[in-house]
This record gives sequence, structure tokens and C-alpha cells, in this order.
Amino acid sequence: MTPVSSLLPLVRRIVNQYRSRVWNAADREDLAQEAAVGLLEAAARYEPGRGASLGWFGACRASGACMDHVRTLARRNREAPAFDSQSGREPWDRNHVESRSPESRVLLARFRRHLANSLSAPCGIEQEVLRLRYQEGLSCRESGVVLGISAATIVRIERRALAELRRSFLESEQASKRGAT
Repeated sequence: MTPVSSLLPLVRRIVNQYRSRVWNAADREDLAQEAAVGLLEAAARYEPGRGASLGWFGACRASGACMDHVRTLARRNREAPAFDSQSGREPWDRNHVESRSPESRVLLARFRRHLANSLSAPCGIEQEVLRLRYQEGLSCRESGVVLGISAATIVRIERRALAELRRSFLESEQASKRGAT
């Protein structure tokens, strides 16, 4: 029988798969803990006679625990109050000293302007998905119902639109730097 401690590298690998979906170090640590707890739960429920290896069974449960945690984070972020445009701060920063550098605050303000201009442009499917997701606060499933397409398609469109938005923002920033010099 495989000892559970020998499966900890598996937990690390699973956590690395979810790293891009988790934004800060504290959440990544929580994600690793959730995966480890999922592995321990799997070890407690494991029955060798059912034909699956402990590694496979544990990986499925650890991955499921990570997915549950990421969903909880997304739900928590979606339910957070919106950005306070008057103070220029995120709602969770109201009682804290501003931790961003002046340069990053300027860059963030420029990106928000770029995002607002992009969402007010003539509407294609990408802009509509971004509007539903980020201005209306709808989930992927709810956005799919509104547009009559699947949630998986919404995710693909959103990723493509965000990548394009990021690319166009970086290009505009480089062009403004070239123009300023």
C-alpha cells in the first residue's frame, strides 16, 4: 500500500495547475492546504478492492478540493462590492494604507480607462461577454443563458477577449512611452 506522504508531490503538481486562477500567495497556501486535506480524505475513504490506485483516487479528490476552493474564491470576489471610483480604491483597501506604488496606481488607472473605452466600443460578442461578466456581474452560466451559448463557450470567449484587451493595452502603453520620449 502506498503511504499518503509519498503522494505529497502529487498535491504540489495539482496546486501548480490551479496557480493561474489564484491571485495572491495566501490563497495559494490555502489551495495547497485544501488539496492536502482532499488527499487525506481520499486516503480515509480509499478501498483497494474497487480497482483504482490510491494515487489516482487521491489526485481526483485533491483536484476536486482545489476546484471547490477556486470556486469559493471566485464567488467571494464576485460578491465583493464594486470598485469605488470616487476614492480610487478597491473596497477592501478602505481601511488600509495604499500598498501599491505610485507607478502601479497610475498604470491601474490607465488600464481601467482602457477597459471602459473598450467596453463602450461597437459591440461584438467579446465585448458583450466582458460587459455581462464584469459590468453586470453575471456568472459564466448566467451569461451563457443571456447569449444563448454554453458556459464553456463563454469561458473561451472571455479568455480570448481578455488576452486581446491585455495585448491592446500593452501596445497603447508602449506607443505612449515612445511618444513621450
